[in-house]
Amino acid sequence: MFVTDSTFHGNFGAQAGGFLGAAAADKLCANAASFAGVQGAFKAWASGASESPGNRLNDSSPWVLMGTSQVLFATKSSLTLGPTVAINRNERGFVVSGSTAVWTGATGAFVAPAANCTGWTTNQSGTSAVVGTVSNGTMWTSTGTPQVCNLTARLYCFEQQ
Repeated sequence: MFVTDSTFHGNFGAQAGGFLGAAAADKLCANAASFAGVQGAFKAWASGASESPGNRLNDSSPWVLMGTSQVLFATKSSLTLGPTVAINRNERGFVVSGSTAVWTGATGAFVAPAANCTGWTTNQSGTSAVVGTVSNGTMWTSTGTPQVCNLTARLYCFEQQ
């Protein structure tokens, strides 16, 4: 599991060529992994139109922080507890620097979708989305302060099997 080194505005489809919504976020994760030479399938931790991020994931646990042996989530059900350490390593296994915001569109692992840039289809300043932060394990999926969609943030990417 990793957080993208790149940042994206809230309209994922405009940055993922032909994909829309959470599927576009998945494509951005796949692209990040591929460019870094990481094998496997990845899915973004992003709410869908009617699906929580946790429900979008296959149970491919345990999830380990990229470039380490640190287990972040031992089981799918442990997603509700939060990670064991901050999710602060990118697709190459390096600690990220700069922006710490991460798009999620969710206030919890299995909670109905919250604000998410109108289904991740707009980067207008009048819309917002829930963001988490890479610098704090307890606020990994929601800082409690939404971010406007024309700003950029990272994505969490979970390996899927």
